[in-house]
Amino acid sequence: MGAAALPVALAVGSAIVGGVNTARTAKKQDAAQAEGIRRQAQEQREANARLNQTLTKFEDSDSGDIRDSLMNRFANQLRLKQAQALAGVNTAGETSNAARELISRGSNAVTSRAGDFGDLFARIDAPSDQRALEGIERTRLNSDLSVFGRNSAAEDFLTRLRLANVRRNPLLDILSSGLSGASAGTSLGRGSGFGFSSTPRSVPVLISNTSGATLPGLSNFPPVKATPGSIFGR
Repeated sequence: MGAAALPVALAVGSAIVGGVNTARTAKKQDAAQAEGIRRQAQEQREANARLNQTLTKFEDSDSGDIRDSLMNRFANQLRLKQAQALAGVNTAGETSNAARELISRGSNAVTSRAGDFGDLFARIDAPSDQRALEGIERTRLNSDLSVFGRNSAAEDFLTRLRLANVRRNPLLDILSSGLSGASAGTSLGRGSGFGFSSTPRSVPVLISNTSGATLPGLSNFPPVKATPGSIFGR
């Protein structure tokens, strides 16, 4: 019973070793794939955050802030030029009081009128400046998203390399093949009389010489005498 179970035991051992090797290899491949997925997910989260940041800027974008900024710049320039123009007017003794009064009234009128024109120009320029700033922001967004895309593609390539580098354990494969071969050899030996069989067997060779004496080594078989007309009696 023990000898009959030996081939089965060897075959089972070969299957177990091969299965363990396959399971370990699949586990390593799953780990490499999962790591690649995590890295790509991180890139996607960063890309989404960058996109949401830009969308928030667009939602909060208002030409009013740009209009106020333009008005302040225009007012600063106006005050600078006005100060330069009136630099020598208010000098005592150079102009009369009436002249200074007229100049002051004219300066105030110019300032008021310039403020109206400044507000008009700011309202005209603010929307175009707003669109220009949004265009710059979109360009930056596209540039950042392209970087995230390249990083994701590179990570996908590295993941495929990691998966390709996962190999089966060659020692376990050799052990599994050895057990499988031993199982097959044991089964063949028991079935044909060679190999592991402990029962001696004789090979029947029915050939003898014409004198009736058996050939050496065939004493276990009766001699075969040649009869007239046979190939041995010729």
